[in-house]
Order: sequence, then C-alpha cells, then structure tokens
Amino acid sequence: MKTGGSIKSFLVKTIVLMFFHAVFLSGALPGIEKYLQVGIGTGWKNNVNPVYSFSSASEIFKRGGNEGGAIFLFNSEGGLHTSRERGFSIDASIGGELSLMSMENSKLDSMIAGGYFFPFNENNLMRFSLSFHNATVNFIDPESLYIDTTFSVAHIYYSDNIYSLFFRLSTSWYKSTGDLLKYLNGFFSSFESSGRIFISEHFYIEGLAAFSISFFDDQIVEYHRHHDVYYGQLVIDGRFYSLSKGLTTGFDIGDFSFPVTFRYFYSRSFSSDTHRILYWSDVEKKAVVHKKTRVDNTIEMNIGANYNITENIRAGVSYLAHRNFSNVGEDYADYGDYSRTIHSIMAEISYEF
Repeated sequence: MKTGGSIKSFLVKTIVLMFFHAVFLSGALPGIEKYLQVGIGTGWKNNVNPVYSFSSASEIFKRGGNEGGAIFLFNSEGGLHTSRERGFSIDASIGGELSLMSMENSKLDSMIAGGYFFPFNENNLMRFSLSFHNATVNFIDPESLYIDTTFSVAHIYYSDNIYSLFFRLSTSWYKSTGDLLKYLNGFFSSFESSGRIFISEHFYIEGLAAFSISFFDDQIVEYHRHHDVYYGQLVIDGRFYSLSKGLTTGFDIGDFSFPVTFRYFYSRSFSSDTHRILYWSDVEKKAVVHKKTRVDNTIEMNIGANYNITENIRAGVSYLAHRNFSNVGEDYADYGDYSRTIHSIMAEISYEF
C-alpha cells in the first residue's frame, strides 16, 4: 500500500538520521567538544489542526472546529565545538510532533547550522552563524512545506554571574517546496534582545524583546461557491511586521527546576487583505469588495517543572496557554477566523550523552 510505504519510509529515514547522529557525535575526536541529547514526550493539545493556508471555498468559510487529541514528540540534537572560548561549531537537530488524531497535520523539523565564535574585550562574545532548516508535514504522505536559510550575528555580554545581555540580528530567506504554503517565498529579518539578572545562584529573571519584518508573496485563492452562484477571489497580504516582549524566570530547588515564561506578540500587515465577490446570477450587481488590514494580539504563558533523575537523564512536565486575538473573524464578511485558544500539556524525558 502506498500509505504504509510512505509511513515506513518516513520512519526509517528518521531512525537512520538519529542513529547516525548518535554514532557520529559519540565518536572519539581529539580536541573537539561534543554533545548529544535525545528525548521523547507525550501529551494533549486542544487544537491539532492548524490552518496553514486556504485552498478551497469550504476552508475559507470554515469557522471554529478545533479538534483536540493526544500528541507524541521526539527530538534529537547535537553538536561539535572546537573549544569553549573561540572556534568553530556545527549543530544539527531533528524533531517531530505526531498527532494521533490528525496524522496529516503531524510535522517534522530538521536543521543544521555552522558558526564561528570568539571573545573580544572582557566578558564579551561574538558569534556568526549560518543555518539551513526544512519543515515537513503529514506522516501519511510526507510533504515538504518549505526550506529556509538564516544568517545571524549575536553578541553576548556577561558580568561575573551578576547579569548578562544578549543581542541578535538575523535575516532569513524562505522558499516554498509544496502546494500547501506556495506563497511562502521571501525574506524575514529580526532583531532580538534579552537581559538576565541572577538574583541568586538558584534564581534568575530575564526580560525579552524582539522586532521582525517579513516580505513574503501574497496568498491568492480563487473559488466558485454554491454551484457557480458567485465567484470569489481572496488576496492575503504577505508583508507584515511583529513586535514581542516577554518575561522569563526560573528557580532551582535541589534536583528540581521550575521555569515560567510570559510573552506578548503584536503583528500587523502592511496593507489590506482583499476579498472580492462577483455574483454570476445577477450580472447587473457590481462586485462586492471587502478589505481589511490584519492585526493580531497574542498572549502566551508557559509553566514547567523539571527533575534531574540522574546526571544525564531529565524528566519534565509543562503547560502552555496560547490565546490569539485577531480582527480577521470579527465580521461575517471576513474570509476566516484567526482568533483561537490553544492549550497543551506535555510530559517529556531526555537523555544527554
């Protein structure tokens, strides 16, 4: 069967890559520092059907319909570094989210990155890096969504375990590799900053802020509805900017650690989305055009608890609450409803070689 063959091929590729990952990074390489971590997890999410794009009238006019269910996570990441103070590094990772209720929306991300880092002055570190990433969806019939490459420059300042500062400027190029996100072509740039204060050896507070700007292709959807009663054309602007800020804190008690993160995101399109409707049944009626500039406000909270079972094994649980408020969906004429609430509860265990 084609479906079974696709699943087996997908799982074999994943297992082989993780096996190669472990063998390669665990080998004895003099003068090279290395790390490898693998993990698995399971949990529940109230919405396992994300809307990537609109490809038909039924998807455009769909409202709500969230489907919750169990999910399974797996990941492997590792790297090689020439030294702690100065040198080159190469990192790779692969991670997947398998939705047991919606195999078509299960996803896999793989990434490889290389960089050069060096200190300058006192307590300052610079890092230049280049990464390549691929996103794949649908474990039944795997489809590559897109590839992207990112170049970034980062600066880290640390002051004798009192506080640290982090700044990063990055630019990414995206290329769509499938029909599902065929509009995802273009550039994405961001600036990130954070500052961490160490209240004590076991407690810290960190503030986060970021700005990003995206220039992707417009998404264009044409459709006929109700036996050709009318024709519709939807153009969704692919250019937008985003602002975010957040607060992270964490504290340790023996072998337990408790991270907490709160974040806020604001995003706005540069121009309006256009939904044009032409009624075939009434040739004298002019086309109806609805325009709206999309604006989203998102709040997010993540609470976790981790326990170091041994020096190499860690177990953890986490709860994520995500709420997006979008003006697309407030009016009946809107093409969709982007306001949504997501809850997820996860339990994971990881092993570091």
